[in-house]
Amino acid sequence: MSKKSDSNIVFVGASIISMLLALDFKKNKKTKSKIIIIEKSNELGGLYKSIHYQNDLVFDYGVHIYTETNIPEIDNLFIDILGEDQWEYMCGLRRDISGTYFNNKLQLNTPFVDLRDLPKEKKSQYIGDLCMQLKKDTSPLSYDNAKDFLTAKFGESLYKEIFKPIVYKHYKMDPSLLDPMATHIIPVGRVVLFDEQEVNGLMKADALRSRIAFPDQFSLPDCYLRPGRLIYPKKFGMFRVIEKLKNILEEYGVEFHTSSDVSNIVIKNNQCKSLEFISNETKTEIHNIEHMFWNAGYPLLLKYLGLNNSSFKPQFSKAAFVNIMLDKPANVGEMYYLYNFKPDTNIFRVVNYFNYCPGSISEKGFPICASTWINENTQDIESQVIQELKEMSIITDHKVNFIKAELNNHAFPNLTKDFIQELDRMRAAFRAQEYKNINVIGMLAEKGHFYLTEALEYAFKSSKNIGLAKTLFISPTNVKV
Repeated sequence: MSKKSDSNIVFVGASIISMLLALDFKKNKKTKSKIIIIEKSNELGGLYKSIHYQNDLVFDYGVHIYTETNIPEIDNLFIDILGEDQWEYMCGLRRDISGTYFNNKLQLNTPFVDLRDLPKEKKSQYIGDLCMQLKKDTSPLSYDNAKDFLTAKFGESLYKEIFKPIVYKHYKMDPSLLDPMATHIIPVGRVVLFDEQEVNGLMKADALRSRIAFPDQFSLPDCYLRPGRLIYPKKFGMFRVIEKLKNILEEYGVEFHTSSDVSNIVIKNNQCKSLEFISNETKTEIHNIEHMFWNAGYPLLLKYLGLNNSSFKPQFSKAAFVNIMLDKPANVGEMYYLYNFKPDTNIFRVVNYFNYCPGSISEKGFPICASTWINENTQDIESQVIQELKEMSIITDHKVNFIKAELNNHAFPNLTKDFIQELDRMRAAFRAQEYKNINVIGMLAEKGHFYLTEALEYAFKSSKNIGLAKTLFISPTNVKV
């Protein structure tokens, strides 16, 4: 089968980024081109999907809250999907409330490790080592691996005794094998060493402010509050956003193809001329491609472009989401989520949905989700998670109304230094060809861009002059005000 039209804009990969960019083309740029979105899985939205159980029970895949980019062009598109009054908005001191389980204690005052209760001699050693590093560069792009980055930032003793075990617990590998970017996925960018009165003065020094944390997130001075808001639907489940966005796009004539695999890309004169994909054993060709946005990673794209002859294989860690309904709130205070830094446990993050979405509470109870590592020896994931939640005192005399473990089938490769270097090589190989109508978007499309806000900003910036509708010139003298 062949699809021909005057011009086509094609998206490969149907994440929230692709869908919002497609909406921008139709709603704001008024493009006349046909937009076609191809997705390998049978669902749209990437990680913005939800898990559905019987009796209308819904859970997200862990924690996924939209963080404003502070670019109205992007944020307004997102807010308008459901309408301004259909969202929970979190800002100021309530923008991002998170904590940690560290040193056998729930730390709800800060997401960073709090070392103020250490013996005076040990605390003084850490402070002294940290101060010796103040002239060191704290940019992760300046370092080859997470070990060197954290050592340069905090000193040898803090790295070895505090941060190395935390990073190893989260990634199950030595920090020397990880790219510095791996340290941004968990809260190890700062450390609490000083009380509020002391830290107010110390934070005025840039070198210290990038290393030390304010001891109480609920009394953080306004000058340290991050701009923008976190946004989540009032009705529980990120799937609602994707479903509504799909309906809006279909009204604009956008075409979706799920369970579809790209099988061939034809390039002529440094331009993508046509694309072939297979769905239900049927081959479809798309011609007259005005532009293609690739949101399925560099390795697969370079394979189709004949640029990938590497034998490199990324590493993956196996994890599961354990979804739980409790008869009463978990013992995590006002936390939206928290990280577990205890080395000999498997849970690495716990999400407390109802603190940022009151609409998640129902007669079935209070929902939480524990993300946990698993391996070939893991027998009973649910029982293991309940035991660890009790050891952390997150649940005590709670009744578990529902529990179900779901394997994480959306795992991203481990952020090893070898993987990031391989991506850098692929990115350079792709850009050296100077393709005229292909853009790579999504996670790590640009070096160092891991979070949704970064990826959205990059995708929209790369599409600025693409798909604009041709309009007639109107003389200013004919414009009525």
